[in-house]
Amino acid sequence: MGPLFHVSEDGAIRRFEPRPPPVESGLAEPVVWAVDGARLPHYLLPRDCPRVAFAPRPGSTAADIARLPASSSSKRRGSSACATTLYVYRLPAAS
Repeated sequence: MGPLFHVSEDGAIRRFEPRPPPVESGLAEPVVWAVDGARLPHYLLPRDCPRVAFAPRPGSTAADIARLPASSSSKRRGSSACATTLYVYRLPAAS
């Protein structure tokens, strides 16, 4: 498995301490939330903003891609009405 990342609005995290998960998660043990690199772009919006991302499929045509919101040359596109600073932490592989 590749690296895992934690995204936060807190830029001063020095040590990740597991926290009790939300009841709706179905988890019982405290956790540190992390995502892999493939899913990281979906978390690059603040927590209280709508998180919507679009990505072309292998069979997408140029016309399909041009219709995706927030036109750009990137492979993934996102849209948000919110602006805040986010910090991405790369978690140590050994943990």
